Amino acid sequence: MAVHREGSLMKRMPHKNSAKPLIVKIISTFFALMFVCGLKVYANETRGINVAVKDDSGQELLLYKGSYALIIGVSDYTNGWPDLRSIPEELDHIEETLQKQGFHVTRVMNPDSKALNTAFENFIDQFGFEPDNRLLFFFSGHGHTRKGGEKGYLVPVDAPDPQRDKIGFLRKAIPMAQILSWSRQMEAKHALFLFDSCFSGTVFKVKALPKRPPHITRSTSLPVRQYIAAGDAGDTVPASSVFTPAFIDALEYGWADLNGDNYISGTELGIYLQEKVPQYAAQTPQYGKIKDYKLSRGDYVFIIKSKSGSCTLQIESSPSNAKVLVNGRIEGTSPCELKGINPGRLTVEIKKEGYAIWKEQVLLRKDRSLELKAVLKKNVSGGTIEVQSDIEQSRWYLDGVLAGRTPDKMKNVPPGTHRITVKAKGHSEWSDLINVVEGESISVKARLDSGPSEIDRPAEKENKSAQARLDSGPSQIDRKGGRIYVNATPANAQVKIMNIRPKYRQGMFLSPGFYRLNVSAAGYITQNYWIKLTKDEERHISIQLSPLHKATVTSYAPSKEKSKVLEPGALPLKPSPESAESSSLPAAAKLESTSQVKPAPAKEVIENIKRAFVVWKDSLIAGPTGPTEESKGNLDIGDPSRRGAP
Repeated sequence: MAVHREGSLMKRMPHKNSAKPLIVKIISTFFALMFVCGLKVYANETRGINVAVKDDSGQELLLYKGSYALIIGVSDYTNGWPDLRSIPEELDHIEETLQKQGFHVTRVMNPDSKALNTAFENFIDQFGFEPDNRLLFFFSGHGHTRKGGEKGYLVPVDAPDPQRDKIGFLRKAIPMAQILSWSRQMEAKHALFLFDSCFSGTVFKVKALPKRPPHITRSTSLPVRQYIAAGDAGDTVPASSVFTPAFIDALEYGWADLNGDNYISGTELGIYLQEKVPQYAAQTPQYGKIKDYKLSRGDYVFIIKSKSGSCTLQIESSPSNAKVLVNGRIEGTSPCELKGINPGRLTVEIKKEGYAIWKEQVLLRKDRSLELKAVLKKNVSGGTIEVQSDIEQSRWYLDGVLAGRTPDKMKNVPPGTHRITVKAKGHSEWSDLINVVEGESISVKARLDSGPSEIDRPAEKENKSAQARLDSGPSQIDRKGGRIYVNATPANAQVKIMNIRPKYRQGMFLSPGFYRLNVSAAGYITQNYWIKLTKDEERHISIQLSPLHKATVTSYAPSKEKSKVLEPGALPLKPSPESAESSSLPAAAKLESTSQVKPAPAKEVIENIKRAFVVWKDSLIAGPTGPTEESKGNLDIGDPSRRGAP
């Protein structure tokens, strides 16, 4: 069926010739029989080509049983609008492209107002009420917008210029409201309207297009009405369109296949045209869906016909039965063999629930086969911490970082030892260490004012004993730590680990990390060390304490005892009341005796000052919870009980 330039329909008629009437009758009868016999075949052919696609899970979806396109061009205007001479040739290319996509194309050129209405209505009557059809409407010509962008119109050849004859224009032009009405009347699953014209963006009001184009899913097959216009109100349609050839190239070369799945959705087409057209023309395409929930859930789909390649890709995975994706498109499950792939670079992804995604870029060479064996790593999940306190809405910290307010629950906490700190205004701070086990939950109950905490641990599985309580250190079942042995001299030296609560025991089991050792004994200089314990390490440490130096102080009090021994740091700075009463000297003389104390040697004073400085320095570097990067290692920091100068 052909369409006259002015919109009237013309049937193809056989040419007259000089043959005899009998021959004409025979030929006519022959063709009539052929028509009757072939009617069914013709009807089947015009139903179009079945279109099936695969969704993101690899399941096949039958989207369409028939594909039909109505393309309309208006180039020769007769009532004041400028002509658009390039349209006939542009529509030739569109018709050819759509036919390659399997569309049955109906073409109308230069219709007047009545013919334009008739073209839409006849096309919809014929193809618009079959649910499994996909319909495409393409209009190329002038568009017009009124009332601040609220109303848009298609301009037929006989519509006057609205600046000179507004009433005449409104009688002839086709309002977008009519297009929307036809959209709702149709029962076809998918309909896409493209207008190589300019309308206001309010006509196609829609949320912002997604940053990432969607993949094909089962929801893609839901009904949809989509609209794409070449530009916004005020944009000028160039003499030679940019929108139309960009649309053709998008389908011909697959340039609008933005996610590489060999399909072009209506959304992808809108994204592509919005990015491409403004690069070459002062116009911005507008995209939108109908404002009707039931008709806006799906997505229009074109299929990109890829050329058959000469390469083969064989893929195995451990564990098997994992999804295999090539350039973002699901190709099956492992193990699988993919044939007919084009040479070049590919991105292969293998996904399985509970495992990390395996991803690799490969280069396929012509006529070659490539084998891939992927070993998937199981996802490592953490444990769960539940924090409660006797003061609600207390701030709680995980390893010194504010995590929330009590009561609270935190999931996916990395396994290992962590410090929980709970604070509330007007109450003492609470802090403790916990050991988080993968896949398990631990409950912490902080008592800010009433003593030690309560930590509830879950029962171990059948083949494990109960988890150790907090006062026994980290769980003995978690064998990811090490042991520590401290041999101190003198033998009565006391060993403490200052940054954990459990008491030190020879050979005690600790999780990997940094620990602050404190070794002290009466009459000896206390020593402190930071040590680093690694996985499966048995750390043996020998520490020899140095004895304290004793100072002799001479007293001039009138007593038989001429001298006595005092510990450094215990020098009397003033006489006690008792000594004043027991002495027979005048009070003034007794007070003066303090100034006659023999001073300690200068060298000893300097050493005491040095030790005090190191203590002060350590308090700045190490802090209450552990060493900084600068202070890691073994540090002799003196006696922590002596915080001032001697």
